[in-house]
Amino acid sequence: MSTEERLERLEQELCAVKRRTRWLLSAVGVGLMALALAWTLANTPSTAQAQGAAAVPKEIRANKIILEDLTGKARAMLTVDADEAGLIVLDENGKGRAMLTVDKEGVGLVMTDEIGKGRVGLVVHNGNPLLTLKVIGGGQAALGVGEGGKAGALLLDNTGKPIWSAP
Repeated sequence: MSTEERLERLEQELCAVKRRTRWLLSAVGVGLMALALAWTLANTPSTAQAQGAAAVPKEIRANKIILEDLTGKARAMLTVDADEAGLIVLDENGKGRAMLTVDKEGVGLVMTDEIGKGRVGLVVHNGNPLLTLKVIGGGQAALGVGEGGKAGALLLDNTGKPIWSAP
């Protein structure tokens, strides 16, 4: 084999080695970029985490919590003070339509109409339950259990006069 043939063969081998080296360096570069991207994604907080979803508190302490609808209007309130706790559900106009309250003497649930008049009431006062139903014209029905376990019922007309009672 002549020197020229050997030199040409060496040049071809050198070109092949250079080509393989470029491909190998390109593959290593792509691999390193993929690792860097994976590490970045793994260590970057997601949108939910950034908004605090990942760190959800196990307990929230407050004297008043207001829940709003999607337009920002208050639709429910949970309030607590020294003597009473209550949940108020508001309509789209901000009027309380259903109220659940608890105080030292008992618990009550009141549902109102559009103008704020109580229509249905369920109260347990000093251990005695009372259910009241009021109609728009003024009529009312009440059913309750009083002291000593005495049950009673009462119907009132639209002027507030009793029209029937038992016992």
